Amino acid sequence: MSRETSTAQWYKVTIPSSKSGFEPKARILQNDFETLFTINGAPKGAALFRIQDEKLENHFFYFSPGAVAITHGLIRHFSGAPCPAPVIDARGPVLLVGHADALEMLSKSADNPKPRLKRKIDQILRRK
Repeated sequence: MSRETSTAQWYKVTIPSSKSGFEPKARILQNDFETLFTINGAPKGAALFRIQDEKLENHFFYFSPGAVAITHGLIRHFSGAPCPAPVIDARGPVLLVGHADALEMLSKSADNPKPRLKRKIDQILRRK
C-alpha cells in the first residue's frame, strides 16, 4: 500500500469469531495498534473501530485513513483490504482506540446517511 493510498483510504481486517483464534488475534491487533497510536503521538485522525457481523461469525476491524498512515505494516500483517468507511447501525462501530470524537469522522463519509448518523452519535455520547 502506498503512502498516497494509505492516507485517503479506510482499511478492514476480518478475524473469524472462532473460539480458538479470535481472542488472541484481536488482542494482538488492538494492542499493536494502541502502541503505534501512542508512539506516533496519538494523531487526531487515527482510530480503530470494530463491528461484529449479524451472524456473529466475524469481527471487522476498521482503520481510519489517519490510522492507515501509521499502521500500514500491521494492516498488511493481518491481510487488511481497502474498504469504505463503516456504516453506523445497531451493531456499531465500537471505537477501540482513538480520540473520543473519532466517530464524528464517520459522518464525513458519503456512505453514512446524515440524520441516522447524528442520532446514533448522540446516543453513543449520552452513554458515556
